[in-house]
Amino acid sequence: MNTKKSTILLVLLSAVILPLFTGCFGVGEDDPFISLRTRKARLTGSWDVSTYYKNVKQIYGLDNNTVLRVITDVQGEDWLETTETIGSGEDIVEVEGLVLQNEMAFDKNGYFNSVYEYQIVEVEVDDDTQEQTTTTFTVKETMDGTWNFLGRIDDYSNKERLSLVVENSRIIHTTVTEIQTDDDEAEPEQTTDVEAWTYSYANGELSQIWELDMLKNSEVHLYQDLNNFYQSNADAAGISFTEVGYQEKTLVAKEEETTTP
Repeated sequence: MNTKKSTILLVLLSAVILPLFTGCFGVGEDDPFISLRTRKARLTGSWDVSTYYKNVKQIYGLDNNTVLRVITDVQGEDWLETTETIGSGEDIVEVEGLVLQNEMAFDKNGYFNSVYEYQIVEVEVDDDTQEQTTTTFTVKETMDGTWNFLGRIDDYSNKERLSLVVENSRIIHTTVTEIQTDDDEAEPEQTTDVEAWTYSYANGELSQIWELDMLKNSEVHLYQDLNNFYQSNADAAGISFTEVGYQEKTLVAKEEETTTP
């Protein structure tokens, strides 16, 4: 009789306690089997994007007359973009840069924001005049909106995917050109050109779906398939752009800043 009562009590306790841990069990491929924190609690906070990798085929023109393979590889502060013109027989072009900011933040109320900023410096020297031209390109992309987990759909488990609904985005291109003559005492001539694009979106107009391969307290792995198409008929020729491939990110939790009294 005591054994029977114990079994019934265990079942009742399980029915009460297990729902409290919903979202604490592993969902993604590399998730921990169990965590004392819910998936929402684990994602909430500020993150540095430690690695970012994007591999896409880009097609320009209505007649597919330009096809590029573009790979962007970010490792910490190191930024590298490799571009190959498919079918042209040309050499692969590599451009190195420096990451200035690469961060994401998710708050407990369902809002997110991100900033991605990198810089490329090019130096050219005129063989005849020895005039040196240094051009610094800075690209800054910011986004904000709402975030939530997606439910169980097809082969995906509940809360295995992350939905980002973008409300606002802004892109700023800053080009600083500095010309130094062979006279070292002369001040270099400098010009700055800034271009900015700001977009606002209706609810659900622009969204991103990311797979959560790993969701830990201090590390997150995100993966996304890309299949984007854009077409404009602003002129007689028309403009089209297709991008197919994937991108992935590794987020690491920001260290809490401590102050010395």
